[in-house]
Amino acid sequence: MSSLEVVRSVPEDAEEIGRIRAANWEEQYANLDDETAKWMRAEIERISGPEGTSSRAYWIERALQPGAQNYWLSGRAAGSSAIIGFLEARKYEEGMHKDGTQELRSLHLLPGQRGCGVGQAFIDKAHQWLDPSREIFLYVVEANKAAQRFYRRSPNNYELTGRSNMHGPFVVSQMARPPQS
Repeated sequence: MSSLEVVRSVPEDAEEIGRIRAANWEEQYANLDDETAKWMRAEIERISGPEGTSSRAYWIERALQPGAQNYWLSGRAAGSSAIIGFLEARKYEEGMHKDGTQELRSLHLLPGQRGCGVGQAFIDKAHQWLDPSREIFLYVVEANKAAQRFYRRSPNNYELTGRSNMHGPFVVSQMARPPQS
């Protein structure tokens, strides 16, 4: 998408990022049973409310510091101030209390932005920040087959590892991208 600007997030993006994640979850998980829907509503309120925004702004500010382990990106249509998606990645360099793990933590787009190259632009930029010679992990809701297809396709090259855990009522599956030469 040539009219997309993907830039480092700033703390002022935190509220809009929360709204995008909430809108994304509401769209993707609209057909939930009562108990799961109740959990999801609480999560959406938490991430898009004042405490979620404040926490996110703090971590985005930290990500802008030299040597940061977090990386936040915001995407905007060229010439617009409105955010249409975001990505968060982390890397834990080797050393004291750090194991070298790298992960894509979160990628969310506004409804209607999938299939337009926006997600790929975020992944490409994150892969430039992460160390390609090391494995990169992510977790995706097991039932979200479209996301799994996106991460599996080239040039992303993630594969399911067979590991999973629970995030609230959802089973999330781990995917990994092997070291690239």
